[in-house]
Amino acid sequence: LRQLFIAFNTLTPGPQQNKLVRQALNYAVDVPSIVKNVLGGRGYELTSPIPPNYFGYDASVPGYKHDVAKAKELLAKAGFPDGKGLSLVVNAPIGRYNRDREVAEAIAGQFKTVGIDATVRAQEWVSYSDQNNRRALTPLYELGWNQPSADADGIVTSLFMSTGPISTYNNPEIDKLGDQARGELDPVKRKALYKKIALILRDDPPW
Repeated sequence: LRQLFIAFNTLTPGPQQNKLVRQALNYAVDVPSIVKNVLGGRGYELTSPIPPNYFGYDASVPGYKHDVAKAKELLAKAGFPDGKGLSLVVNAPIGRYNRDREVAEAIAGQFKTVGIDATVRAQEWVSYSDQNNRRALTPLYELGWNQPSADADGIVTSLFMSTGPISTYNNPEIDKLGDQARGELDPVKRKALYKKIALILRDDPPW
């Protein structure tokens, strides 16, 4: 049930606040390659922050696929042609998750293929966790999430609503829909709300 992701801290100033940059970075990452070459096949690609074994997952919500040309196109629209002028730090823990630092290094390397100056800042978990709790990891940071209840509510309320304890994302529409879904008793209507949330997160990616 654990998801491993790179989050954008959209609460702090920087290029990660630009939606086009965040979309471009998603297209720049080759997840299947990382699963195969870094994780030794121990994992699978997610298409949504709400994974397939959770209530609220909808298979019709499209994921991002590796597309260098699309990444470069979006970076140019965002004012960074060929990635020029864009420098990013990917924060990562050491030894907390399966090959966590190596995953971050692979992703930073893939960012470089679209012209971005990307570096990895790896730290021991105690210090890293403290910074995460203070929302001080920026502009990008690696984290794992495990929700034993396997329900989208835990992910949405903790990581994507502005009131979430470690959320670094702020979208009033997500706040509204998250509250609605939490209070909806009809499972069909509730699942439909999570589909709306997933589609918004696909267009305005927090990870």
